Amino acid sequence: MKALLKFFYLPLIALSGLIFFSSFLSSKSDALKSAYKKAGLTDREAALHLLNRFTYGVRTKDIDNALKMGLDNWLNQQL
Repeated sequence: MKALLKFFYLPLIALSGLIFFSSFLSSKSDALKSAYKKAGLTDREAALHLLNRFTYGVRTKDIDNALKMGLDNWLNQQL
């Protein structure tokens, strides 16, 4: 009887652990996109805001490069 319970609970615990940890692997880029979309910013305005926060001066070329890379990738490169 104990062996039967062991084979029942072990996969159940493993499955619940998988579900728990997979929730932390959700896409961060979706969270970033939805945050500035909710604020009513366009992609270009979001890039300008991000660059204003993380650089000493923003040029049009910098905004274009950040948009080309993706805002998440640009921020990760700076860190």
